[in-house]
Amino acid sequence: MKKKYYGDGKSTWSIQSTPIEHQITHPSAPIEHQITTHLSTLAERALQPMAVVEDRVGLARAYAAPDSVVTIGDTIYVGGTQISRWGENFRDILDDVKIPFHGTRSTYRYAQLQKALAAHPGQIKHLVGHSLGGSVILEAAKGTNLTTTTYGAPATDLLEKTLLEKAPMRFANRGDPVSSMDNKAQIGFNGLGNPHSYSNFDHTSAGNSQPGYENKDGSVTLFE
Repeated sequence: MKKKYYGDGKSTWSIQSTPIEHQITHPSAPIEHQITTHLSTLAERALQPMAVVEDRVGLARAYAAPDSVVTIGDTIYVGGTQISRWGENFRDILDDVKIPFHGTRSTYRYAQLQKALAAHPGQIKHLVGHSLGGSVILEAAKGTNLTTTTYGAPATDLLEKTLLEKAPMRFANRGDPVSSMDNKAQIGFNGLGNPHSYSNFDHTSAGNSQPGYENKDGSVTLFE
């Protein structure tokens, strides 16, 4: 690992590739050596797929993000109504009201998703959303090649799924009032928990990083 300094006083760390025969595995070894014992070089780590991320983890990170949208690899996760965030809760509740009147494209969350898509041109393949976020991604995916997975989305589909239909990637818990009009949603059960929750589903849509690359100076760039 080496540290690069810039004239403005800021600095950044980059990790040097280390051949496996030179790696140190003793507990007292520097951490940059310990973390690479499972691969021959950090370049290999950068170029191969990373561990997968469950949708419930990606959505939790979206809810924690400033604008309730987070990108992980080729997937964007979109959170729903921010009930506990002062200022945002009132805005999101007003946006919720727009959905039955075909106003999803005028919501703040839809605008933030469009910014995320524009920031990653050609990279995004899949969208995952919960509640308000579910409505937003379904609307954004119309007329595109993007695939979607929703949880507790206020979708309206009153016809039951036939035996010849493939089940949509829409999930909802039994008793969830928000998704109660979606008869084609795949049903889960959250026991004594919140029926509008997504935390009891363990589906996976993304890896936790994009592939990285090895730089000319031998350092490796790893990024999400």
